[in-house]
Amino acid sequence: MARKEINVFNVAFLDLLSGALGAVLILFIIIPKMDQDVEAQLQELESFKSLKMDVQGIQSLMSNLESSIPQADFDKMSSEYKQQYQKFKEQYANVTSELKKVETVISSLEAEIQEVQQKLAKCDGRKKELTKEVKTLKSKVKELEEITKDSQKMKSEIQDLKAKIAKCEEEKKQVETQASALKSQLQGAQSKIPNVNVEAIQAQVQELEAENVELKAELEKKEQQMNQKGNADVGVRMGKNVVFVVDISGSMDDNPEPQKLDEVKAGLKMLIATLPESSYNVDIVVFPYSATENYKAFYTKLTQVTQESKYQIYRYINKLKARGCTPTRDAMEFVLSSPSYKSAETIMYLSDGLPTQVQGSNCKDESVEDVLAFIKGLNNGKTINTIGVGSEFRDRASISPKVKFMKKLAKQNKGFYIGF
Repeated sequence: MARKEINVFNVAFLDLLSGALGAVLILFIIIPKMDQDVEAQLQELESFKSLKMDVQGIQSLMSNLESSIPQADFDKMSSEYKQQYQKFKEQYANVTSELKKVETVISSLEAEIQEVQQKLAKCDGRKKELTKEVKTLKSKVKELEEITKDSQKMKSEIQDLKAKIAKCEEEKKQVETQASALKSQLQGAQSKIPNVNVEAIQAQVQELEAENVELKAELEKKEQQMNQKGNADVGVRMGKNVVFVVDISGSMDDNPEPQKLDEVKAGLKMLIATLPESSYNVDIVVFPYSATENYKAFYTKLTQVTQESKYQIYRYINKLKARGCTPTRDAMEFVLSSPSYKSAETIMYLSDGLPTQVQGSNCKDESVEDVLAFIKGLNNGKTINTIGVGSEFRDRASISPKVKFMKKLAKQNKGFYIGF
């Protein structure tokens, strides 16, 4: 019985190899034309790795098949199978050549994708940095918008002051005209008009002149506060080391003027904003601070004005809320006797009421004269400027006890007084 020839390299196996080669060539042609998106390239790298393993598997299979046929069996094959085998070896050589080219391209793509991965990592890092910077800038823009709102309010107040000055000038001219006419009449017929009090009219003229001077000074102060070019005195007589003593008692947001504390916040922020950096040292003491603390200092020491400290003060001021009594004596005693403020030259005192002390759940009025004498005796040369907050302080003719207290406190300590 004749021995059956072994037909290892049949058509089905050739189809399998041709199909694998076709898949390799298709990937080789299509992949470079795909979307250059980095994430897609990273996914394609995994496909290349899998394809590379398939190529290596085919090469291993071909080697095993070639070595698995003994020479004796090969010699017994018919010439037809030998030709078929030779043809297959030529095809295999061509496939092997193409596979080497594909491997070279895959290696090149792997290097390129690794470089893209590194660039992507750098881009992610830069993106995080930019996101953080954008967040910081948004915060600064928001704070600057708040300052801009305060600036618009200050401009409105300046316009009101200008209108008051114009009105005062007009009244002054009218009174001067009346006084001039009366003097002429007195010179010609003094005996006929015995009831005319010339001295009273002259006193009225002087009072209007003094009021006009004060209004002009107040206007100049407001305009200088708006000037961001760094006036050394910011429109007021103020040293380089300043402690702001701010009343946040319950009356600061009571009706009929619940906006008083907001006005103080706006004015104080604007004043701080106009201070030249590195030229001033400041601190803020509020009173009362809580139900158990009659006062509280922000820094507890004089701190240099910088861009950073300005924003710290803005944020602190924004959080202040009105509460409790008006412990003026305790707050001023702390500021005037604390070693932390020994070098302070000026105290800016802002309040809307008379001094009080806590008595149980109520606020007890203190003797104004006692408080004034106490502060004057404790003060060792510091200038105390007072700013009255509320409609009574804006009334030039007001004789309110709280207005008198603020005026005396400033006068006894070589400071100025202004109604806000």
